[in-house]
Amino acid sequence: RALPLQDEVVKPIRKTLFLLWGGAVFVLLIGVINIANLAVARGSVRMRELATRSALGAGRWRIARQLLTESVLMTAGGTALGLLLGYWGLGVLRLLHVERIPRGAEVGLSGTVVLYVLGLSLAAAVVIGVIPVVQALRVSLVSVLRDDTRTGTGGRSGRVLRHGLVVAQVAFALVLLMGAGLLTASFRQVLAIRPGFVPEQVVTGTVGLPGARYRDNAAMRSF
Repeated sequence: RALPLQDEVVKPIRKTLFLLWGGAVFVLLIGVINIANLAVARGSVRMRELATRSALGAGRWRIARQLLTESVLMTAGGTALGLLLGYWGLGVLRLLHVERIPRGAEVGLSGTVVLYVLGLSLAAAVVIGVIPVVQALRVSLVSVLRDDTRTGTGGRSGRVLRHGLVVAQVAFALVLLMGAGLLTASFRQVLAIRPGFVPEQVVTGTVGLPGARYRDNAAMRSF
């Protein structure tokens, strides 16, 4: 049976790697939803400002480009900080002997990783920026100027949107918490397995024989 080399190398920890990958995705989604919620709340407060700019001649798409630009700039700063923390985190992983994981010694910040992070951050910036843009385009700016209240609540639709984002954030956090709990339970079960012998005071090791001196199986068995 022919198997891809990568699948054979990571076969013992393949499920764990997928679990960690899924956990990272959920953490990213929680962060995106949290920042999107803040962006919606901030957009509601700035609705009067946007209406004033519209009254002075700024088009709706110009305002939309402004909101998207602010979102991209904010995300770019967060991306730079995240890459810096990731670079420092690799040093911590080396202290924890990440090389014991298959191909763990090759873990690093390559150009592909940086491009992937930049692309993912750009997508997150668009998602975060589109929500307040849609909110601004749907609201009648004339009615905002006529409104004497300055509470910045953004109306019923804004509240529903923010409440929906909070519900989604809590749901993702609950899924992440359940995954962490299942991983902890599985780890406890692995520690409780009885291997059939006393593991204390036992040492295992391997010997690598150079092929130039031991050219066939007979020489290796003789050794």
